[in-house]
Amino acid sequence: MESGIYAGPGTKLIETLLWDGQALLRLPLHLERLERSAALLGWRCEGAAEALRAAGLAALREHLE
Repeated sequence: MESGIYAGPGTKLIETLLWDGQALLRLPLHLERLERSAALLGWRCEGAAEALRAAGLAALREHLE
């Protein structure tokens, strides 16, 4: 997919999340925004939601221990 936005080498897509101590708040909305932003850059984002959930939960568990 071509995009009108230039994403040069080293460009990264960052989405911040809010953890309230028990859950990631508004996670579905964050994941939708991540997918839309990736599409604007012409990047595929398939499977990102599952990977983010897995990585995020693992990181939170480590941080909380």
